[in-house]
Amino acid sequence: MTASISSTGVLQQWDRIYGASGYKIFERDITGNPSPLPAFSELPLPLPGDHWYSGWGTAGHTYQYEVAAARGTTETSPSSPVTITMPASEPTAEAPTNITVTPSQGTNSISLSWSQPTGNPNDSSISGYRVFWFDQNSSCPGGVLSEAATSTTSYTITGLISGHMYSLALASVNDAGVGPLGGAPAAFLRYPADLALRAFRLRLLDLLGRPRPAQPHSLDAAAFGGALWLERLPSARPVRGHGR
Repeated sequence: MTASISSTGVLQQWDRIYGASGYKIFERDITGNPSPLPAFSELPLPLPGDHWYSGWGTAGHTYQYEVAAARGTTETSPSSPVTITMPASEPTAEAPTNITVTPSQGTNSISLSWSQPTGNPNDSSISGYRVFWFDQNSSCPGGVLSEAATSTTSYTITGLISGHMYSLALASVNDAGVGPLGGAPAAFLRYPADLALRAFRLRLLDLLGRPRPAQPHSLDAAAFGGALWLERLPSARPVRGHGR
């Protein structure tokens, strides 16, 4: 891993690892060389590529960065840390605060809202925000870090996939560029309730040895003759269902 100062902040680069679905970035502020050194904090979401523009840190502070390759719930040991000191000026704004996430079940969308930060002199110059999301269930390789821009303090991500988990993050934008990321709670999109109910009813028909209807959307109570008795399930006592 390497780190360098670019026109938009710190540029972190690393080599790709075969079989990795994403890369986790860790950072810590070691200004003044404290003892013991603070623990590393993890970037809010994994990255699918081989570089990341992480924006600016606190002016004049010294940072260390590490990277680890990840796939699913497993990851490699972090790389050796690289160290870099920020310039004397800090032009970008802080990350948004009070981030809330609301998955809209059944519509394949996630709504986010947040507050403008106020703890930094540059926060008053915010002109917009960037929303980032990553599908944790994406194919490997092939994962893409998606992003969108907005000038308001809310945004709805659409076109997502039911049954998938999404990592989310936000950043403020001003004339100096995109600021540091603020992590948002990960969101899981559940299957629409009607689809789950249809799947359950189809399974009941299979267990009863009854034919499935030609049109799955016609799976109403009449398809089961009202109440059901599942008397032939292996190692199970009769279960009464109401078909609705």
